Amino acid sequence: MYESLTFTGGVHKSEEIKELIEDLGGFILQESVQQMELVLNIAIPIEDVDKIEDKSHELLAKLSVAPMAGSEIAIVSPTLARHHLPHAACDISEYLREFGAKDNMIGLARGDGKGTSGITEEEKRLIEEHDIAVFALGSFENCIKEKAFLYDDIDIPVIVTGAPDISVDELPGADAYVGGLGRIPRRLRRGPDIRALDKLVEMLLKMQLKIKLVKLKMLFLQLQ
Repeated sequence: MYESLTFTGGVHKSEEIKELIEDLGGFILQESVQQMELVLNIAIPIEDVDKIEDKSHELLAKLSVAPMAGSEIAIVSPTLARHHLPHAACDISEYLREFGAKDNMIGLARGDGKGTSGITEEEKRLIEEHDIAVFALGSFENCIKEKAFLYDDIDIPVIVTGAPDISVDELPGADAYVGGLGRIPRRLRRGPDIRALDKLVEMLLKMQLKIKLVKLKMLFLQLQ
């Protein structure tokens, strides 16, 4: 069994942690360098996690559990325009990365208005290259319901986010809905915002588990 972790530390002496990961039979899922900071999403045999903890302490780095490591998530916004994208979609992306997810921001080309919004086959194929799609929509209930056609035939699990409380049964094609995450002209830093983000993470982890179970079932059937 492996434990998924996120290592956050300086670039200096980073080869030491990489060599230790290799020596322990672990592997690096994702590597990111931002100026002088290194972020590694890693998988380590459970019995050797203490060795990684000791090395992280030695390197003055931060080590945290990353339950979503290895998951690729598409965060889809109707457009890349400022009235749609900030701040919810950006903050959702940042928050999910804290749990080890690899996410990509996707802005649709024809989402600039309720009457003209749309999605192309190319955009659908791009979204379906991910494990799960999060459609970050807006603050108006009727608009969210009317835009169900953007994802109703996406062939991966879909989570829709928006400001109002809506039953997922009213959104054809959505597997889950998380409210409290509409278009807000500020960062998602307040208590209700964090609780909504935590609920989104909870939904994603449940879907991630279902995906793994389906893959294991398919593998089992192939081996029979």
